[in-house]
Amino acid sequence: MKWLVRIAACLVCVLPGLALGQVSDYDTRLKQAEEFVNSSGRYLHQSRIQKGMKGYGLTVMSGTKIERFDVEVVSVMKNFQPHQDVILCNLSGLGLERTGVIEGMSGSPVYLTDPADGKEKLIGAVAYGWKLQKEPICGIQPIVQMLALEGVPLPASASQKASSQPASQAPASGGASGDQPALARVLDEDYARFYLDPRKLDFATMSMPKNFWNKQQNQQSFLRPLNTPLMISSSSARSFKRAESIFEGSGLTPMQSGSIGGATSQAVTDVKLEPGSSLSVPLVSGDADWSAVGTVTDVVGDYVLGFGHPFLSRGKIEMPMGPAYIHAVVPSLLASFKLGSTIRVDGMLSDDEATGVGGVLGKKVELLPLTLHVRENGGEVTYHYNLLRHPQLTPLLAATIVEESLAAKRQLPEHHWLTYHVTIDFGRLGQFTAANCSCDDEGLSMVSDIGRPLAAMFRTELGEPVMPKSIEVTVTIQAEKHTGEIIAVDLDKNVYRPGETMKGKVTLRPFRSEKIVKEFELNVPDDLADGTYNLTACEATEAMTSLRQEMPQRFSPKTVEQLFAALQEVVSYPKTSIYLRLPLRQGGLSVRKNELNNIPGSLGGILHESSPDDARAYRMSLVQQQPAGMVVEGSAEASFSVSKDPRQEVCQ
Repeated sequence: MKWLVRIAACLVCVLPGLALGQVSDYDTRLKQAEEFVNSSGRYLHQSRIQKGMKGYGLTVMSGTKIERFDVEVVSVMKNFQPHQDVILCNLSGLGLERTGVIEGMSGSPVYLTDPADGKEKLIGAVAYGWKLQKEPICGIQPIVQMLALEGVPLPASASQKASSQPASQAPASGGASGDQPALARVLDEDYARFYLDPRKLDFATMSMPKNFWNKQQNQQSFLRPLNTPLMISSSSARSFKRAESIFEGSGLTPMQSGSIGGATSQAVTDVKLEPGSSLSVPLVSGDADWSAVGTVTDVVGDYVLGFGHPFLSRGKIEMPMGPAYIHAVVPSLLASFKLGSTIRVDGMLSDDEATGVGGVLGKKVELLPLTLHVRENGGEVTYHYNLLRHPQLTPLLAATIVEESLAAKRQLPEHHWLTYHVTIDFGRLGQFTAANCSCDDEGLSMVSDIGRPLAAMFRTELGEPVMPKSIEVTVTIQAEKHTGEIIAVDLDKNVYRPGETMKGKVTLRPFRSEKIVKEFELNVPDDLADGTYNLTACEATEAMTSLRQEMPQRFSPKTVEQLFAALQEVVSYPKTSIYLRLPLRQGGLSVRKNELNNIPGSLGGILHESSPDDARAYRMSLVQQQPAGMVVEGSAEASFSVSKDPRQEVCQ
């Protein structure tokens, strides 16, 4: 199943006394929403709104108290976007003349008096603004366009009841159907090459498709969705900067915040999601809180509408949602914003489209628990987190949270030695484990060994993605640097008989220390043919790279199970060993999972012709691992000859 391709399916919710219809085509849903709005006594369609009409909006400026601000209609713009209108309004009151339109007001409901019956009716939600604007003029998302979200439980229209034809599948309103990222297309051919790269890379960040975010326009003339404040607590300047880099262009603005404390946490237990209340979407909870904050527009039965613009524009989603507490509104010349915190989780955000977000109260969301044990100077601190389960965000969040926790008490020493153990439970596939050491890399090796399996298994093209059940990481920090560069490998002689024991030495140059020598013995295979050979002493990444080149069948997965095995193998070489590699003049043919060594050429040809997609030639090497007690770098080679009669070799 292609990732990030939206599956059109209608979320059917039940309202008392209403027969509901399943609608998945956007135009059909919009038509149904218009019929509902025009027949309802609660809403006012934008076509009936005129310049100069006055009303009010609802939002939270402090704590959980919903307050009114004043609204005056400036104009209604048709086809602001394809099939979408926007209502321009001037806001005032609550200090908005001083702050301008506030990030975090997104979704604030706006009400006008209907001239036809004199009733106050909901027209839409605060959603858009301009960069560096001088007055609080904003764009209001019409309520009819928000009610067209796929999951909104609207009553079946007369036209639906009369038709028995199934609704057609529509593109995601937020553009998700056209969001097939370039990476997804490339993965068909280069999947293994990318995720099974032996190098310690930040796979969580590097595997993000370039067009994952809907890049926000920065032009002053562009009426754009208001940015959504992303509240981040328990964060250092380093990880905050990483968060800014991650979410650049996403419409999310990282803000340093904190959780609710003291008596306040007890005073807000009865707060509920209602029009004008603050709406939180937690990405991380536990010992850190990463929450996006906006405003609730309306509640239809048990379905909550909010934001008035997309969150991440991903179509169908599963994210926690709940009420938020607002600590303060911070006025800014660039863009004023709300500082808030999640109070609790009350349901699941299920729809994320161009005209808003929506979710169901009471519906539970499965989160991913991450436990991190940090040991330093004889002590241990344990952190507990719960992460959003999301193909792109989960690897990023896990990597960032772990990286941040390393420096929670103080920055890593200039020279540091990290010993870590990663366990990720992938349920039916078993546990992925990575145990290794690193020096002076600020945790990159550990982050790589966390992000690699998460990104690969969440977004595999080889079958259904396998969601992890839990992550546990233990890391020990020491203010030391233990590295050694391989500068030479020497053998006790130049010619060996098959079956003879080779003796040699590897010379290493440790950091700020004298050269040291590591002795080794290697048995020359009994059946090794006469000739000249090269013995290489190298570090882990080079050794694994050579293995991938020689044994491509192990790193070209065709199933999710094979991918899991390959991911496990690619992290299996500890960096604290020297790898002695002796390429042999032998090979074989792999057919599916079977490796057939030294088969006759004629048989190999028959097998390859009968199963060209499953048969692959491979080469073999003798590999011996020598513990070094330090992170090994570099490589060196030594040549030698094999002869059944060494005297002949000498004569030549």
